[in-house]
Amino acid sequence: MTHQSRPASPKVKPLYQPWKAWRGLLVVELARVLALLARHGRSRMVSLIAMRLLLCVGLLMQLVLVLLAGYLIDLGIDLMELWAELARKHLELTM
Repeated sequence: MTHQSRPASPKVKPLYQPWKAWRGLLVVELARVLALLARHGRSRMVSLIAMRLLLCVGLLMQLVLVLLAGYLIDLGIDLMELWAELARKHLELTM
């Protein structure tokens, strides 16, 4: 028996990934920025500014992570309180 009545399956196109289109440009720009930093990085003032900037970014990231940890701990405590409330209601209904 032939399967002529079955419609042909449509061609599946690969998903468009916009980052692939920009990947080459990003690599070229990154190489250009790194070359610029290497050229000017020998200066003591530029090195000092870069180190301070990286220190500030690191401290800001740590602050964000501490806040995120606080929110997660608060969420965990709220979840435990909800479980306790549900257990209490369950015991009320079953007793």
